[in-house]
Amino acid sequence: MIAIVSLNLPFLGPFDYLVPPELADQLVRGARLLVPFGPTERVGWLLGLAEESAVKGLKPILAIVEADPLFSPEQLDFLEWTAEYYACKPAEVFEAAIPAALKPKIKRQLNLKELPEGLQEEERAYLAQAQGSDPQNLKRKAKGQPLGELIKRGLSEGWAQVDYRIEVPLEAGTPWFKWLQRPESPAKRSKMAQVVEALGELEEFSLAQLERVVAKPASLIKKAVQEGNLQRLIKPLELPLNIQRNKFLPLSPEQQICQDALKEGMGTFGAFLLKGVTGSGKTEVYLQIAADVLEAGKNVLILLPEISLTPQAIRRFTERFGQSIAVLHSQMADGQRAQEWLKIKKGRVSVVIGARSAIFAPLKNLGLIVVDEEHDHSYKQQESPAYNARDLALKLGQDHQALVVLGSATPSVESYHNAQSGKYHLLELTKRITGTDPPKLQVIDLKEARRVKGVFYLSSQLYERLVENHEAGRQAILFLNRRGYAACLSCKACEAPVLCPRCDVAMTWHQGKGQLHCHHCGERSFYPKICKLCGETKFGLEGIGTERIERDLRILFPQARFIRIDRDTVTKRGSLEAAIAQVEAGEVDFLIGTQMIAKGHDFQHVGLVAVLFADLGLNIPDFRSSERGFQLFAQVSGRAGRGEGKLGEAWLQTYNPQHEAILAAVNQDYEGFYAFEAERRATLGMPPFSRWIQLRISDANAAKAAEGAQALGEILRDYQSSLGFEMMGPEPAPITKIADRYYWHLLFSTSRPKALKQLLLRVLPDRTSYDLKSSARISLDVDPYLFL
Repeated sequence: MIAIVSLNLPFLGPFDYLVPPELADQLVRGARLLVPFGPTERVGWLLGLAEESAVKGLKPILAIVEADPLFSPEQLDFLEWTAEYYACKPAEVFEAAIPAALKPKIKRQLNLKELPEGLQEEERAYLAQAQGSDPQNLKRKAKGQPLGELIKRGLSEGWAQVDYRIEVPLEAGTPWFKWLQRPESPAKRSKMAQVVEALGELEEFSLAQLERVVAKPASLIKKAVQEGNLQRLIKPLELPLNIQRNKFLPLSPEQQICQDALKEGMGTFGAFLLKGVTGSGKTEVYLQIAADVLEAGKNVLILLPEISLTPQAIRRFTERFGQSIAVLHSQMADGQRAQEWLKIKKGRVSVVIGARSAIFAPLKNLGLIVVDEEHDHSYKQQESPAYNARDLALKLGQDHQALVVLGSATPSVESYHNAQSGKYHLLELTKRITGTDPPKLQVIDLKEARRVKGVFYLSSQLYERLVENHEAGRQAILFLNRRGYAACLSCKACEAPVLCPRCDVAMTWHQGKGQLHCHHCGERSFYPKICKLCGETKFGLEGIGTERIERDLRILFPQARFIRIDRDTVTKRGSLEAAIAQVEAGEVDFLIGTQMIAKGHDFQHVGLVAVLFADLGLNIPDFRSSERGFQLFAQVSGRAGRGEGKLGEAWLQTYNPQHEAILAAVNQDYEGFYAFEAERRATLGMPPFSRWIQLRISDANAAKAAEGAQALGEILRDYQSSLGFEMMGPEPAPITKIADRYYWHLLFSTSRPKALKQLLLRVLPDRTSYDLKSSARISLDVDPYLFL
């Protein structure tokens, strides 16, 4: 019998392996297997079985990782479809779909059987020491030594073998502990003494009970388990569904129309685009249709684009549905995320809330999938597997015959096109739930505006509005999608910027840390001593970031309370939730931040919102830059005036007030912007009027990257007419060098994506045909979003 196994190796496989007779009855599709690959072992995924293989000299499977596969047959179908659509290997998707803590730890042990005759005493002594050791470590230590060949000989002759112990944490529940023996006379005032005094009478106790006695008990638990005092237990955690209908809000006439349409579609697949202005109550519609779906015995998946929106969503859903909720996002600790994932797999929750990767949650019996802020590019993963969770939600909804609701105040061009063509049902909320109008976006032309002395980027007009807003006791949000203090340092003599030594980009100056940071590769360095081009020792600060804004405003408003929310300030677990709670509690006067604060938040005390430099995102070489700019301006301005009966104001500073995205945002004209953008894309053959696929080729050697890309382009160009695609490039990427690698792009436009993907998957593995070196990397991106 032959096992067909997928390994997490781009463009390679699947691979055939022999099935040992003792494992034949234990193999189930989707099981993880330990298999030999070259000089080492890898964990692969069983795709299926066959009677024979065309490959000679097959190696046998080494071990089964777990008897019970992580995925159900239905999930495997969905994941394999995802791999086929995004032109990657199933194992790449399988690995992306599980938390890191569920990936197995492989431990190897050398097992010596009856030793052969004729061994010297020194050889027997060496083997006695080697017994039970990791053979790979032995090989490394014995490299070049005669004794090292003994292990190799034993494995080939059969008197030595490698045994594998595979550890996978597969228990979901609440951590509990049981006394095996209480410590005798623990040191006075020690943590253990406190535990024995407080919990000593209990035979078993939970982690929560332990944490009430001592803070951060992890090290104490570890030591007590090692000393044989405590035993870890896992108690199943049952989370009953408890729908609190009295907590739901009355629906407006528009909300009721949307709710009725969704309720009518329950029980079968339907794709709905809920287009509602900011503050129109889309979330309440989600909550009420979720309640109907849950009462019908189905489960609910809620996808959010930003981790920053998760605390608010958890609170709202917990208030209405009790504790039957699991949360999945990247800022969770690995162990915690695995526990949540396993709770879902074991059917102990009814609602899952999460970011992009939650689309792979093992939630059965789905009745509703909500993709909030569906336009957001955070739903698209940039590395392989380069999936889009919004698009996968539609496939998952089809598989489960579930409702799929895509919500946004500013839908993506692709989604609105699908609604206009009848592929999606369009639902609209045109009024704010408070009855007030969304704030009108007011534009300040930076070419003409007077500036605040010493703060070159702040117009006097906006400063005056900030003063009035602050004196009225309202909060203000200041938005700039660039963190750090200054965009770069430049030489005062030759004006050359200080570039990252590993990338073709200027490094950002972070004043608080006194360091230059590269936001592409993570490189850091201190303030330069001399200019590498001309030898000058003085540098000027160019551009601004959120750190500079905070510093300047603290000088202008010395009595005000400030908070900054960006990737530099919310690094610790829980810091984001704490910051948002401060804003919601009215403990902050000025909130300064990047796109983390731009969408979805329902801040009740915000009177003024300002985009300080609107041109920052509009000048990116990307066909979606206008769309992203329009969406951002509309979303940011929508954070103002959300409290009951409160008017808000939104301001935008720009050097290009006539840009189509700015004009559409000022006039709150989504339909006008869509018409303009759709016509432009249709004329130029851009998505959604064609399908795009992008290839990225990189190498540490610039010449090799160029040669490989050009040779590959020559091969693929011959298929253009027969397969009906247009190839753009190959050409250097807009940012040519990132992290010491040089990038080239090939971009394909096609109306037959399936045929093009089949061609690429046939051509790309044969590197010798286009002379791509082993040091080169290739990535394939179906429906790409970023082109840098």
